[in-house]
Amino acid sequence: MRPALWKAAIAGFVLFILGVAAGVAAIDMLSEDDAATVTRAEVVTTVEMRATTVTRTRTVTAEAGEVIRPGWSLCTNSRRGYSISYPSGWYTTHLRASQACEYFDPRPFEIIPGTEFPPTALFAAQTDESADSYVEQLTDPMFFDTLRREETTVSGRAAILVETVATGEGESEPGERTYGYVIDREGRAFVVLATGLPGDERYEDFKAVADEAVQTVLFL
Repeated sequence: MRPALWKAAIAGFVLFILGVAAGVAAIDMLSEDDAATVTRAEVVTTVEMRATTVTRTRTVTAEAGEVIRPGWSLCTNSRRGYSISYPSGWYTTHLRASQACEYFDPRPFEIIPGTEFPPTALFAAQTDESADSYVEQLTDPMFFDTLRREETTVSGRAAILVETVATGEGESEPGERTYGYVIDREGRAFVVLATGLPGDERYEDFKAVADEAVQTVLFL
C-alpha cells in the first residue's frame, strides 16, 4: 500500500471512531435529560397528592369530633338548619318537623297538641328573636331572679350564659331553674337551655349536659 493511501486510511478510521464515540455520548446525554425530566415530574406529583390527602383527613376528623361525642346521639333539624348531639338513651319528640331536635329528656315524655310544651331537661331551638331580646325576656326581674349572666363565645359566635330562678309570677313554677346559652346566630337567637324543676336533684347534671351539648351544635 502506498504511503499516501495508508495515511488516508488511518485518518478515516480515526474519524470513524471519534464519530461513534460522539454519537454514544449524545445518546447518553439525551437519556440523562429524559430521566431527569421524568424524575422531576414524579416528585412534584407525589408532593401534591400527599398534601391533598392530609388536608382531607384533618377536615373529616375535626368535624366528626366536634359534632358527635362518645355515647351521644345526633339530631338534625333540616328545617331550622342545625344539628345537636344529646346523651344516648335520652328521649326526644315533636309534633311538627320544624320542632324536631328541640326537647330532650332522660325520661319518655309526650307533647299534647294545644297545651304548653313540657319543661324538659334540655331545650334547644332556633328562634326568630334577637339574642338581646331573648335574654331580656329570660331575665325579666318580674318573672325571674337572675343568678348568673356572662358574655361568652360559642364556636366563635357571641353568646350570653345565663342562669335564673322563676319567681312564680309567670308561667314557670316558683323555684324552677334555667341554665344555658343564648347564641347570636346572624341576628337571631339560638338557645341551648337546661331546666330543673323545684326539688329535682338532677339539675346540676342537666347543666353539665347543656355545657356539653352546646359544643356539638352545628349550623347547616
